[in-house]
Amino acid sequence: MSRHAHFSGPAALFPTLPDPVRHNLLLGSCGVLHLLDTAGRVLCHAKTGKSCSASSDQTGDQSKPDQELAAMAMDMLLAALGERPLARDLAAQILSLPDAASRLSSRQQRELGLLARTAPPPESARHFQRLAAQRDMDRLRTFVLSRAKAEPDQLFWREQLLILSVAEGDPDLAARALDAEILRNMPGVHAALGWQAACLDQDFPRAAALARQCAPLFGTGFAATREAEALLAQEKRSQGVAALLRGVAASPWRTNELLRVHELLEQWDTARIPMRGDVRILLYTWNKGHDLDEALQALAESDLGMARITVLNNGSTDQTAAVLGAWQARLGRERLGIVELPVNIGAPAARNWLLHTEARDADWVVYLDDDALVPRDWLALFGAVVARQPEAGVWGCRVVDHAQPMLAQAVDYQPAPLPREQHCPAEPDLTRLQPHPFKLSNLHIQGLDRGQFEYVRPCASVTGCCHLFRRDRMAEAGDFSLFLSPSQYDDMERDLRVLASGRTAAYQGHLRVRHKKRTGRDSLLPGPENSNALGNRYKMQVLHGPQEVEHSARQVFEALEADLLARLDRVQDALKPLDHPEE
Repeated sequence: MSRHAHFSGPAALFPTLPDPVRHNLLLGSCGVLHLLDTAGRVLCHAKTGKSCSASSDQTGDQSKPDQELAAMAMDMLLAALGERPLARDLAAQILSLPDAASRLSSRQQRELGLLARTAPPPESARHFQRLAAQRDMDRLRTFVLSRAKAEPDQLFWREQLLILSVAEGDPDLAARALDAEILRNMPGVHAALGWQAACLDQDFPRAAALARQCAPLFGTGFAATREAEALLAQEKRSQGVAALLRGVAASPWRTNELLRVHELLEQWDTARIPMRGDVRILLYTWNKGHDLDEALQALAESDLGMARITVLNNGSTDQTAAVLGAWQARLGRERLGIVELPVNIGAPAARNWLLHTEARDADWVVYLDDDALVPRDWLALFGAVVARQPEAGVWGCRVVDHAQPMLAQAVDYQPAPLPREQHCPAEPDLTRLQPHPFKLSNLHIQGLDRGQFEYVRPCASVTGCCHLFRRDRMAEAGDFSLFLSPSQYDDMERDLRVLASGRTAAYQGHLRVRHKKRTGRDSLLPGPENSNALGNRYKMQVLHGPQEVEHSARQVFEALEADLLARLDRVQDALKPLDHPEE
């Protein structure tokens, strides 16, 4: 086992962390790139010899805080490797740290050494990248399988097979990727990859057993949290909560797990509160008749209460009109209204039209994409988040890929910290692709959605795929911007205006909406839609100046910190029966 120091409990730890570390952890504690960045910030402060305290003028023995920071950094680095277990370069970097020999067990050093010494990516990886850009999944699959057979010890091909297995929802492909002697010689790596494959196959008892086998390499915090998600997936609630608490005890910096276990302890994940008042559900569509049919099917099967649906048909030339006619005949004109337009007016104009014509007397407005599938209790889940965050300017949800729900498309968007030299330039630089550098967090696309985003909390922005507004507050930030037509970023840009007006967004992670558009893979390739997105991102940054964005970011961080600190005592009480974290 690794020689981890016993960390302070989360209630004692978080208020004393250096600001750059605390800010990063307020965003979350998952995602390989985010963990590497956070570990780097921890190491930077550990090397200064200063106290963990936020106050810089404390005196006294500083060795213990420095040691705790260094141990925390190692824990984070191992967690980052656990999220991408075949990252040979990361294994080498961990071993190169000055205190690696004293902080890693002999077993860890041996396995990390084996991983670090594996072959680098082959020359044929370039051909793979060209095939990937063509999106021909059959050819890509055949090529990767042939290379894995020809080069059984080349881990690059094993990793690509695993990525394909997730993207295509193919457990058999994952099993073939793991069937290699080189991986069986690295039991911790093999177990971490096997956990992913077992979850993909929905074999959660096996996933729980494999999670426990991860502990010798990746540590108790990593192993316990993975075991917890496998247990919770089996509806073994008490055992899952106990495993989460073991993970938090071993790695108290794990913000996602702190939020997750607090929700479970308070049973907030089970809260369902009916929406009160007149609810209007607004969709706009263009030439997506099949997807729209499925979206309306999901709506019809959900608990709508007295909510009414209106669909704006943006001049579709496919079967959309017939689909709408059939659903109106089934649900009735009082439940489903139809607006027919001769042309596609774009997303912002469609949102505004629906707001001012079809929802002008509503109490609540929901915008829903025409390819988004809601669960049965979605409105009651929105009612629950409204009850918890009543002053929010907009309420949103977690969106996952319809074909592969382990791929999250949107969670709570938070302001991502920037390097100090990039903070708040005096004026936007209109000669640059990004007039001023600001971005929102993307932890959800850095790894799999294993349940770590199932919580409620304030945020900077939520996805426009399915979001809720109080009608009487919408004038505070104004309409959706027509500058961002025909689509892309109009929802996020308005959320920034909501922030500037003094209200954060609120995220309901217990509401999972399945989205048929495969945004992650498709968005990697050039094309007209991505050119439009790039242009709209530029316009969005011009519309919101650097000082406004920095002020809004501070507002969000204050809300995140207050939310987290309010939870820590409850979690600390639940940790008391665990005298010491497992080694």
